[in-house]
Amino acid sequence: VRRRWLRMSNDLALGQALRDLPQLETPRLLLRRMRLDDDADMFAYASDPEVTKTLTFETHLSIDDSRGFLQSVADGYARGDTAAWGIEHRDSRRFIGTIGFGQIHQGGYVGTVGYALNRHFWGQGLMTEALTAVIDFGFRHMGLCRIEAVCRLDNVGSYRVMEKCGMQFEGIMRDAYYAKGRLETVRLYAIVR
Repeated sequence: VRRRWLRMSNDLALGQALRDLPQLETPRLLLRRMRLDDDADMFAYASDPEVTKTLTFETHLSIDDSRGFLQSVADGYARGDTAAWGIEHRDSRRFIGTIGFGQIHQGGYVGTVGYALNRHFWGQGLMTEALTAVIDFGFRHMGLCRIEAVCRLDNVGSYRVMEKCGMQFEGIMRDAYYAKGRLETVRLYAIVR
């Protein structure tokens, strides 16, 4: 029975969750659909080389880069195939980052999560709150059985967040991700339902 279950597709649960992607709440954050008018707040952190140096996307050079990203997310929402949230700080009402599933594979049962946060909000436990909520949503509403995340070897802050959320270190993946014109060696973390 287990083998048959693993061969089945999770399309129904996944499709419903993505079509009706809800707002998620934590004590200090709202995880919500991104909007085109988030462009200035996104540019504030996506143009910061200190933020983008360990991420897969290039530093935004103009607000048009941020607008282009937000438009691509809006297009994904319209198609019903995007599981990405904007992170809004509840007190300041500022858009301070993003979190979501960049890939869903293995028949819809395994998701890879990624995130970015404005540097002025680092070290406050905010990303731990956000990732905890997204992991819970992935397991409860998307039907995922495994959630993975990777980070560069030197991104201590990121892998500490993963560990605080219960993700286990599974190893080093040499030259596993192509980003910014070169192959990156990364640390792999995962949590299973």
